[in-house]
Amino acid sequence: PASLPKLCITATGHTLKDLIGCARTALSQSQFIELRLDWLPRPADAIPHIANLFASSPGAVIQATCRRKPNGGEFVGSVPDQLRILLLAVHFVIASVIGLLIGLCRPFNPDNSRLCARVYGIPALRIMGMRQRIEADGVLNHQRPAIIVANHISNHDLFVFGQVVPVRTVSLGKTSLKWLPLFGQLYWLAGNVLVDRGNAVQARRAMETTTDTLQHKDMSLWVFAEGTRGHGKGLGPFKKGAFLMAINAGVPIVP
Repeated sequence: PASLPKLCITATGHTLKDLIGCARTALSQSQFIELRLDWLPRPADAIPHIANLFASSPGAVIQATCRRKPNGGEFVGSVPDQLRILLLAVHFVIASVIGLLIGLCRPFNPDNSRLCARVYGIPALRIMGMRQRIEADGVLNHQRPAIIVANHISNHDLFVFGQVVPVRTVSLGKTSLKWLPLFGQLYWLAGNVLVDRGNAVQARRAMETTTDTLQHKDMSLWVFAEGTRGHGKGLGPFKKGAFLMAINAGVPIVP
């Protein structure tokens, strides 16, 4: 119906409780949702719960999709899907090597993140056969320095954000990322800011250094508002770090 919003929200979960909770959150934001049952051990068990969602949400459009056998079993993915997954894995290795070479040739250059994001994201979208419309002029053309605040919903964000990371922009990440094979090393060499969340003194020093960088080195910082992935469960509570850094550095926040 023309009265429905155009936004479609996908809900998923590894348990029925997570799936239905995610679906109810999605219904509070849109009347058009898709339920992905792929990760449930027994997708058929979700049917009565989906019926309850229909009954409690008059006027909503709810679509349930699944590529598993109804009573459990392996994925029933097509050969093209399996080839895409294989190509994506190969692409990640090649992109990581290219990213490492960029980092080694110009270590800690603040524009490395943008280049590496393009190398990862753009080919990955083509491999997966995905198209997206980007409306990010405010981010791409923002006036530096600034704090760019985004939401981190899932790992798919890597592909989406790959096309919108602005010039001379680094991100804020946890120290443990540095130890991920290939990706962690290029993330570090790309000049991104690593913070040890378990060490309050080190974290405070990193924030102070970042504030000084924002004020004097013509750079912007990309921060995820929730501080972690949402795992498909919608928005989480915002951390205050991004907002405190913006206040201390006297720079604007770009959503």
